[in-house]
Amino acid sequence: HTCESKWIFMEAFQSDSTDEATRYDREPTEDAIRRVLDLLHNKRLEPIYIVTQVSWQFTTRLKQEDIWTIYDYDLQWQSVWLLHHRLNLCKEKVDEDQLPAMIATRASPKIFDHKGAETDIKDALDWFQAMYPDALGTTAGTKTSEARQLAAVREARFDEKLGITPSIDQMSLKVFGITPHELGMNVEHGSQYYKVEDGEEYRVVDVCQEHVGTDASFLTATDVKEALVLYLSRLVASEPAVRRYVRTEFRKMCAISTRPTEAGKAAAKEAAHGFKVSYRAFHLVNRPVDTFKDWDVLFLEALDLQRQGLVHMEYSLIAREPEAKREESEAKKHAYKLVLLGHTDEQVRVRKGQLAQHDFAVKNQVTQTTEDEIKKYKWCSSMLPRLMAVARSHEVHIRRLGAKDPKEQARFLFQCAGMELKTDHVGSFATHDPIYEHLRTLYCNVEARGRDDYFVVPNEWNDLRSTILLRALRDVLYPMFWSEVQLQLASKAERIVCRECCQQLLRFIDVQPFRKSPEELREKRTRHEMGDDQESDDEDDRDWQAELRNHREGTCSVLVVNQVVERGADTCVVALVDGYGQPLDVRVLFKDFYKPAMENPKYIPGGHVHLKELKRLEHREVFKKLLRQYRPSAVLLLICDTSAYQMKRLITEMIQDKAMQENFVVEPTVIYGSPSIPRLVAYHPRLKEDGVYRDLAEPQKRIAVSAARFLQDPLAETCQLWHEQTEDNGLFKLKLHRLQHAVPKARLANALLQPLMDTAAKVGLHVNRVRKSTHLASIVPFIAGFGPRRSVIITQCLHEHVRSREELARRIVKRLEYSEEAKADPGRSPVVANCMPFVRIWPDSRDSWDVECIPGLDRTRIGEPLRPWMASLCREAMRSEDWPGIDDDMRGADPLATVMEAVRRKSIHRDRAEKCLQNADLAEWPRLAGLPGPQDDPEGHCLDRLMGMLVPEVLSPFEDGRKAWEELDESTVYYLMVGETEDSFHTGTIVYATVLNDQEFPDLAKYPTRGSRPSVDVAVPPSLIRGSFPKMHLFGPDKDGFIDGANKHFQHGERVRCRIMGVSTKKDYPPSVRLSVDQDAEMYHKAFPVGAQDESDQLFFMPFEGENWTLSKLGSVIADEAAQKEQLKDWIRRPRNVRHPNWTDCDHKRSLEFIDMMPMSTVLFRPSRRHDMIVAMLKVRETRGEDSVDAASCFRTFDVLERDSQKKSYEVSKELEVDGMVYSNFDEIIASHLDPISDNLKQLQEHQHYGLSMGRYTDKYQVLEGLKEISKGNPRQLFYSFLMHDTLPGHGLIIWALGGQKPREELIEVFPHGYALWGQTFGKLAALVQWFKNVGWRNATRCRRDFRETWNKRREEAKAKRGEDARHGERA
Repeated sequence: HTCESKWIFMEAFQSDSTDEATRYDREPTEDAIRRVLDLLHNKRLEPIYIVTQVSWQFTTRLKQEDIWTIYDYDLQWQSVWLLHHRLNLCKEKVDEDQLPAMIATRASPKIFDHKGAETDIKDALDWFQAMYPDALGTTAGTKTSEARQLAAVREARFDEKLGITPSIDQMSLKVFGITPHELGMNVEHGSQYYKVEDGEEYRVVDVCQEHVGTDASFLTATDVKEALVLYLSRLVASEPAVRRYVRTEFRKMCAISTRPTEAGKAAAKEAAHGFKVSYRAFHLVNRPVDTFKDWDVLFLEALDLQRQGLVHMEYSLIAREPEAKREESEAKKHAYKLVLLGHTDEQVRVRKGQLAQHDFAVKNQVTQTTEDEIKKYKWCSSMLPRLMAVARSHEVHIRRLGAKDPKEQARFLFQCAGMELKTDHVGSFATHDPIYEHLRTLYCNVEARGRDDYFVVPNEWNDLRSTILLRALRDVLYPMFWSEVQLQLASKAERIVCRECCQQLLRFIDVQPFRKSPEELREKRTRHEMGDDQESDDEDDRDWQAELRNHREGTCSVLVVNQVVERGADTCVVALVDGYGQPLDVRVLFKDFYKPAMENPKYIPGGHVHLKELKRLEHREVFKKLLRQYRPSAVLLLICDTSAYQMKRLITEMIQDKAMQENFVVEPTVIYGSPSIPRLVAYHPRLKEDGVYRDLAEPQKRIAVSAARFLQDPLAETCQLWHEQTEDNGLFKLKLHRLQHAVPKARLANALLQPLMDTAAKVGLHVNRVRKSTHLASIVPFIAGFGPRRSVIITQCLHEHVRSREELARRIVKRLEYSEEAKADPGRSPVVANCMPFVRIWPDSRDSWDVECIPGLDRTRIGEPLRPWMASLCREAMRSEDWPGIDDDMRGADPLATVMEAVRRKSIHRDRAEKCLQNADLAEWPRLAGLPGPQDDPEGHCLDRLMGMLVPEVLSPFEDGRKAWEELDESTVYYLMVGETEDSFHTGTIVYATVLNDQEFPDLAKYPTRGSRPSVDVAVPPSLIRGSFPKMHLFGPDKDGFIDGANKHFQHGERVRCRIMGVSTKKDYPPSVRLSVDQDAEMYHKAFPVGAQDESDQLFFMPFEGENWTLSKLGSVIADEAAQKEQLKDWIRRPRNVRHPNWTDCDHKRSLEFIDMMPMSTVLFRPSRRHDMIVAMLKVRETRGEDSVDAASCFRTFDVLERDSQKKSYEVSKELEVDGMVYSNFDEIIASHLDPISDNLKQLQEHQHYGLSMGRYTDKYQVLEGLKEISKGNPRQLFYSFLMHDTLPGHGLIIWALGGQKPREELIEVFPHGYALWGQTFGKLAALVQWFKNVGWRNATRCRRDFRETWNKRREEAKAKRGEDARHGERA
């Protein structure tokens, strides 16, 4: 592992930092890496085992997270080593005399002593590809024109005539100049180490003419010249020294720019006005690569926008001021010029003149006529906006230097966005390509102009050499290094997203089961239970002891109230789940069952409202009965809206009622719960058919049970979602990060595996509990040594209770069918060695045997190799003077078990036992254990770590290492109630609120209190969260009086456009939001995403003038056309709380990705982004295999119109119209409308006349030609074929021909009730064929004309039914 350890150190741990705290010493660190690799490969230990059991040996060299880093790089090493092996195979096929020293060095193991070894090896392989393709075996089967041209050069032996490869022939092409290898030497020396001869006595055309005819490919001198230029450019591009120089300079100068596409302009404006973080990525202007911070995901954001088609991304090179000049003034610190790629100084001057001519031509509308003029015009048209953005960004920087506050900086940003600048000024920001210029001075014939100043002699040979360099840079090197930069930045950003996803996942799983401490339980112990005068005897109170045991072991019963149901539903689900995850009682009750009886009811006795109220009160008593009968430890309220606050308050009052208190030993705790993971579990296709979930048909019931189990064990319930196949991995649907969809699923899955394994190691596998509660077996795949494939086998080993590791090890070895040798010594099995420290052997509370049956070490999470250390530590502790006498029944051969029992039976106080254990002599400890001490740490720091690991296991064996359970934090509760996320509902977000009360003109009947300052109370849809905004200025000494537009009486129900100033997340208070209609509020400028996180945002950012958020109008919404359109957009974008397996809330582009993966005849429902309706997409064509089509052509769309507009709200209407027919829900649409259409399409495809030759030929053009030829032979017979319509998916096509004439194509409409041809409907396909043969074809012209009119009329009617297009005029 020597080479691998060196490579890992250089890639992961090498640093130029002088800080001792962060710097790794090379030799000791490489030695530690080798030891870790030995454990991974030779001893086959998993990384989590090394982290938890062996990391104490590396404490002074490596941190625990470093071991995971080594593991990650170890996964990549095999591909690197294969590349190096391939390079050595190439080296063996070429004479050593022909190999440059740089290539030979890269083929040796010394290459791994340097950072970037993988890149260097790839460069060397590319060099072999260019110089000796036979060594790589890539010459056979080459088909590209470039490859054929390069092969022809070698066959004509031009490489020998150029002097590139040794030969006895005359080097008749040496006049072309120095070889690429000699150019590489010049680059290394920084000067012309190999001089370039003049060669003016020869003409290029004459030299090339001499070699015409040497190969069939070279018929003219131009052919020879082109081939040589191509060949030399590829050799120059593959030269390692040239690559190293260009790569280094490219990365220094590389900058990234983005600009919105036509489709992205609306998204950019929306992001700007809504203060979305993604806005930072819409308008990058030459942002240098080194300004993308290690903690920032900006580049991944830009890539994601590019994948969505919202931005164009491109690279550029910029020339910044030298470091010394940058320090002279703040203005020069960020000054730069745009490099014109492949341009010299002289060419840049010419281009500036062309820009001036272009400006004149545009202003005077001069027409470009010649090809050269058109080419220049296009170049200027594309370059001028880029230079204009550079000039404007400089103007922003200069103005920002004098800005006093963020508000002024934001104003300058948008002021400069629309600034018109003179072409001369803009052109001054263009400069030459320094990489190209430097290589020209090393590859061309030059003359000295001064000290270290050379100029290229103008002649045709130097022009040819410049062309070679230009093609090497533009065609190969620049695109290659741009790809490397993208890969590097994307990988860094993906790593950040993965890390944050892991942290977010840990918030869900790294939590202990719901439990209260004994002190907290005593506080909640009811007065009835405690008695009036004195406390009851705790030891004799079985109910109290049972409650203590349940909380200690995390097996508390839970009563779940699940109101996460379809919006508009009147009912909710209440489920009682025992402490072991089994549902005991599941009821459906009215949603408002928790409310007390009405004080002054206003309903007609015996009427519907009265009967409903009686039923609601009955359900209230049912809930009370559940509380009294089962006495749950917790009442879990799943949050779905703001009503959860009132529900918690009223249920708490219900429980604290004196009559109810008499039924409890401990008062149940009422807590909030998140439905995020339970919802995913309930709707997951695999999980809803598993265990008790199979018996719960309704998803709401499954959510309730899953929520209780999640409270009892978050890790086990979450692990159910995991699957090794990314398509079935439910964790990807958990919202962990706004950019998690932009990370490759394989990488994200690999990252999420670590927190799952870490957390599983903290809690361990309680085998005796899993044996009886099989749903907890979901964590088995995350226990070291098991994995998903062995998990089923392992669970089969738990048919009986487990009392020792030895017993379990024998079962595992037997099940895995190991050899007899392994069966004789199960500890040698890698599976057993890895898993045993993470298997918790302890009696379940339902077992009748005691923990004394378990050997001491088997109770802990300590592995077998540490047994001597543990035993010697306990023996020395018992010899301590502070250790009390031990009863005879507690003495035994197992010192660890003896010490554990003494602590468990309280024969010795825990603190006293800890002191005895800690007093062990570290220097003597290895000798007492009979083992050699650690070799890499003579100071004993490793033993300190070992001591810290062993002592807690003695005192509290296998204690749950997860964080103690806590209630949901206030912020999480708030956003669950309002149904938003922090990314979409934060300071600066625009919302449309509905006025409830203007406190300046209060409705005292409804709102008796009046505020001290004029303000307006509002409700913010869709959650209808309450909020308010002031009418007068609150901040700033220079402002007073009313806010612009707020000096009026806001009427009840009036819509107001506001910005969020802040949210109120106070515990036990209803959620609220602080709003403002003051556009100039100071905090908005600080919250604007551009510049809020990184100063570089404003330095390299140039928005469109129309995106100026400071000009967006706040206040009362004026009912003009623009406002109504914005209002319609907001309404169409409203969240739809639809719980249906065929529903997805996404746009058209995203829905194509979904339907592409779906089987035939599947239906996808989604909201329209243009109209207030739902779109149904029925998949009618395959997207895989034979006769497949693109995803955009595989489906037929249906307009699902929601009728009864007066009742239209955020839930789906109960009356859904499709093609003029009305249905009540999605399932009825599928069963009665879409499935029959699929069946009719299938019958069409199975018809004997589908295609030609019984369906053998189904290509439309083949059918057309075939029918034409067939009809020529039988002019009096009618021939026809059916096909699927090519432009109207989901419909059919009949192609018919008569008398050898051109075949005709007619549309066959497919409906649920049958087919239609020219408006004539038929229930069966046979009836259509009969009518067509007898009547239809004879009247085809008239029928076709009438149908066209009807078709157009139907389209207009359908358009009218859809209503107004919210995006009319915008590109789709």
